[in-house]
Amino acid sequence: MNRIFSILIVVIAWSWVSMSTISQEDYINAVWVLNEGMQDWDTGEMVEFASIGVYDPFLQTFYQVMEFEGASFTTDVIIAEGSVFIGADNKIVKLNLDTYEIEAEVNIEGVRKLAYYDGMIYVTRGDVDEEDV
Repeated sequence: MNRIFSILIVVIAWSWVSMSTISQEDYINAVWVLNEGMQDWDTGEMVEFASIGVYDPFLQTFYQVMEFEGASFTTDVIIAEGSVFIGADNKIVKLNLDTYEIEAEVNIEGVRKLAYYDGMIYVTRGDVDEEDV
């Protein structure tokens, strides 16, 4: 009986160590938040610019990283290779994941979805009037 009890304690202790290790690895240190902004439907003017920010769940704080002047909305965010790629209505911006500094920026009308594969960013476009591009 003592032997079964000892084995049970070892199994419980091992499970507890495994669960605490798993929970430490699955910790979320930041949540990236896209803000579409606010548009006045009567005038078409942006009242509040589209933006992106970071929420820290541990500190429960929100920090706005940047605004996208001239963009009606933000569409997608991807984290890859130490950078953050953000799709906004009229551009793709690459930010440093740690410092939030702009590393690159490209103007593309109609940006919708972003995808990362093998070192490349792929983008879909929508609602683009080819005469205006």
